[in-house]
Amino acid sequence: MTTTSMELYEALVHAGVDKDKAKAAAHAVITRSEAEKLVSRDKLDAVRQTIIAEIKESRASTLQWVATMLVGQAAVIVTLQQLI
Repeated sequence: MTTTSMELYEALVHAGVDKDKAKAAAHAVITRSEAEKLVSRDKLDAVRQTIIAEIKESRASTLQWVATMLVGQAAVIVTLQQLI
């Protein structure tokens, strides 16, 4: 338990709450620092959109590279056929 959880547990027990129930309640409460570590839906959506944009950019780059290689191979094949 964190310090905050212990303080809550002790306060609940002092107020007359059963120790098991107080312990469960203290574990259920999160601290401010723990809450700040949670990811909000907006942040998650922003990261998702960034990843999607990077994938699209990568896909376009790969397609351009493959198309360039195909043109280069065709040029080499045509040149070799003319030499033979």
